[in-house]
Amino acid sequence: MLCIVSTAAAEDMHLHTINFEQAFIQALGEWSSLPEGAPTCFIKQPSGWDGADALGPDAVLELCAPLYGHPAAAQCLFFMLQLNDFMTDLGFEKAGFDESVWVRKAGGRFQNKIVVGVHIDDSMIACCDLAELKDFKCLLLERFKGTNGGEITEYLGWAVVLDWKKKSITLHQSLYSQHSDILQLYCIDVEPVPGPAADVQR
Repeated sequence: MLCIVSTAAAEDMHLHTINFEQAFIQALGEWSSLPEGAPTCFIKQPSGWDGADALGPDAVLELCAPLYGHPAAAQCLFFMLQLNDFMTDLGFEKAGFDESVWVRKAGGRFQNKIVVGVHIDDSMIACCDLAELKDFKCLLLERFKGTNGGEITEYLGWAVVLDWKKKSITLHQSLYSQHSDILQLYCIDVEPVPGPAADVQR
């Protein structure tokens, strides 16, 4: 996220978001097995499973299809297969080692660079040209079910403040501290203060 925000601030890019509706379930609709190269995983027998008597209480089950809650399941299925195929078809390339960030160089259908980052069902999309950004978002929403969030204001618990006059993007977590159930549960009174993240401004 910080890489995309820094790029957007340095190159004066618009920063928008799309929320994919039930991204994991969308992936399940088209894939019935884990992708090649996915790690072998075993799980405990689920409570109430009717095969427990035949296997015995100490048996474990090999995970042969995506399971919601498995750390790599959504990334393997949604990121690496469906979304990656879509991005590749449009000329995007993965940004180095990160499997969930794509970059498309200027040229062809889009005359400006586009940077896309996705975390499960939340996306961050950066582009200098607002019209091209909206065009790309329309393509995404034609292929995947989702909601157009417009200009980004929050991402993964971070508040994102865009100041076009100052050409700056500021991130802070005051929203997280104000709405945290844990803080409320233990009656912890917290006032937002500058921290290391406060320097993430360009």
